[in-house]
Amino acid sequence: MLCPKCGTENQEQAEVCINCDEKLTQSQEDNGANNTIETAEAKQVTETEMDKESRETIEWGTDKPKPRITNIDFRSEQSKNKPVVTPIQNIAILLSSIILPIIGIAMGFSYLRKQHPDDNKAGKNWLKVGIIVLLIQGLIAMWFLVMSKAN
Repeated sequence: MLCPKCGTENQEQAEVCINCDEKLTQSQEDNGANNTIETAEAKQVTETEMDKESRETIEWGTDKPKPRITNIDFRSEQSKNKPVVTPIQNIAILLSSIILPIIGIAMGFSYLRKQHPDDNKAGKNWLKVGIIVLLIQGLIAMWFLVMSKAN
């Protein structure tokens, strides 16, 4: 027996639908034409109840899902040839990392997460410089602390 609300096939003795808990009131005396009409109505209800995402991912009239586009590159050919990290930007971040290593560490982490290989390379360099300078500054600070207590 088909549910009039969602179109799910239920056992003949079932009183409620196993899918949507709709009360099944269809009698056993229904003829084949009436069943066909109810089936068409159930399919129509099912199609209208499909959520937006499933309607967008399944091609109309087939059970095959549409291929999902996961990466669209809107950049023009001219912008693809430009370097992602300019030499001036690279030098500026490296110099600022020497003064404030937190800048190099933060920029390094943010550029490591990007997909472009040049971004990853620059991010690794900035992160390395930031960590090395932070360690050197820490060692210098500890040395001054030890020297001041020695006097």
